[in-house]
Amino acid sequence: MTRIKPIDPNIAEGETKEVLALAQKQFGGIPNAFKTLASSHVVLEAFLGMSSPLARGSLTPALREQIALAVAGKNNCDYCASAHTAIGEMAGLSTKEMALNLKGKSQESTTQCILEFVNHILESRGQVYDIEFIKLKELKLTEAEISEIVAHTAMNIFTTYYHMIAKTEIDYPLVKAQNKQFDDY
Repeated sequence: MTRIKPIDPNIAEGETKEVLALAQKQFGGIPNAFKTLASSHVVLEAFLGMSSPLARGSLTPALREQIALAVAGKNNCDYCASAHTAIGEMAGLSTKEMALNLKGKSQESTTQCILEFVNHILESRGQVYDIEFIKLKELKLTEAEISEIVAHTAMNIFTTYYHMIAKTEIDYPLVKAQNKQFDDY
């Protein structure tokens, strides 16, 4: 049972109605994640204000979803695992790769290094070592790309915490954040 009631866009009023319309325009739909965030229109507006510019950044849609999956897995958020698996499929990620991403891993070496950095951010609460930056620089990542990795990680920490606390109803095919059936990957 949800702890924070989702807002029905059909009966929303005022600024809540406006920000839900903005979400519809930006994303082409209003999943339960947005309806729940809209319990405070400023919270949904803050999320949209961060996610929309980041979507125009230098990270590929696939990498953005891989970061989101790594954060969902580490924080054990089934809503985010389910949503970002569905979005990851649209970004061209394979089922096997997404299962690995939920564990903070990747079949591809550059993505693996990036997800190790993301995992360390999560484990150390942002206290990263110089060597981790050196590894990213050795991959020829720019400071802008590293900044976007940090921003995507932070945004996904917010959404995983929010949806676990709210107990947002999952409106995507269910994917368990810590799926034991993929342990052999």
